[in-house]
Amino acid sequence: AAGGRGIPYRRPRAALTRSGHLGYPASGVVGPAGPAPRRPSTVNARGSPLNNFEYCNPTRILFGKGKIADIAREIPADARVLVTYGGGSIRANGVYDQVKAALQAHHWLEFGGIEPNPRYETLMRAVDVVRRGDVTMLVAVGGGSVADGTKFIAAAARFDGDPWDILEREAEVKSALPLGVVLTLP
Repeated sequence: AAGGRGIPYRRPRAALTRSGHLGYPASGVVGPAGPAPRRPSTVNARGSPLNNFEYCNPTRILFGKGKIADIAREIPADARVLVTYGGGSIRANGVYDQVKAALQAHHWLEFGGIEPNPRYETLMRAVDVVRRGDVTMLVAVGGGSVADGTKFIAAAARFDGDPWDILEREAEVKSALPLGVVLTLP
């Protein structure tokens, strides 16, 4: 999110190699005074270097008409759920009622009012609800700002220290609440 005290997008640090390609150093910053960049093991179709990596992102996507009803099976029966959303359009378009019906067998709370480019103070009020309500799972219902804000809530709720450090100092997040998203983008 851009502007204000919204959650910033940070690009990975990179350095220009001697051949003019953008390279991502394994550690430290590579520059005129630093060590020569390592030669990558692979290059892409344009000849740019690719460093080796492993990535694991277990994600389940439920897509299509009537799928909101299926979110209940993805949430543990004993979960205490916080549903987050924005300005209330989900009530006008019927999505709120669908989520409410899907969660009828669960204990759940709600936190509305997450604005576009969410403010830190708004998200910290949600973190307070999570902590006071002993919430064990989050479900974001809305667009990108609600989804991104709820990711911060998931991390900040279990963070040991000042949650602002996650954003400002790139503090390591060692634990986060489980998170589901009902995306309402057109």
